[in-house]
Amino acid sequence: MSNFTNTKESNKNSCTPKSAKILLDRSGSMHALMSSLIKGTNDLLIEQKQEAEDSGNSMHIQIYTFDTFLEKVRDGPIESIDLINADEIKARGSTALNDSMATILDEGKDDKDVLFFIFTDGHENASIKHREDAGRMYCKSLIEKYRRDNNWTVLFGAANIDAYQTGNAYGIPKAMAFNVDSNAPTVGNMMRAVSNSIRESSSNGKPIDVENIRQMSAPIKLNNNEDDNNSLPPPNFRLVRNPVIDTPDS
Repeated sequence: MSNFTNTKESNKNSCTPKSAKILLDRSGSMHALMSSLIKGTNDLLIEQKQEAEDSGNSMHIQIYTFDTFLEKVRDGPIESIDLINADEIKARGSTALNDSMATILDEGKDDKDVLFFIFTDGHENASIKHREDAGRMYCKSLIEKYRRDNNWTVLFGAANIDAYQTGNAYGIPKAMAFNVDSNAPTVGNMMRAVSNSIRESSSNGKPIDVENIRQMSAPIKLNNNEDDNNSLPPPNFRLVRNPVIDTPDS
């Protein structure tokens, strides 16, 4: 089981999650990023399986994807979770972020000690039950309650929108949000950084390292002055992270 504490800005209480809920965008705009998101998610599952084997502790994990509809694709103890097949999840539809978050929050009302990680590449635009600002405020009220009363840790990553502003509108502190550069290698790196930060925090008892996730989610520059064409560079290229990292104001 991964044990970590929240950052000072997000929650002063320690968090020992017994479960993780992962909500991933699969809307049509994710087409170019989908295979890397699946690969990064599988890397996360592999690392957390190894962590459970090494530590002797288990974590219950739920993986959801959403577009116009919400689908639960994995649910169970980490040891029994199968990896996701490349053809299992295809990009499609619109972005019903409010309805998807609200469903998970409603179903988890009695859950305590939860890690809830959300990744999206766009704004809410398709919810039916929890529409527009009213739907967002519904989600915000539950997130704030669960963080305060049920020891939830909520991470929010976003591409193509301002993760800090959007996450904060849902009750997620800016310290727990990060922008993700919208290219396939970076999205995969982001998922691996999330997993690595959970594992490291589990072993050292310190807060989850959101700054490391933020850095790994930043744009990649190529040393040879070649344009990044959203594909992996040849092996003899050296990747350099952009030193200008977008950070939250508070």
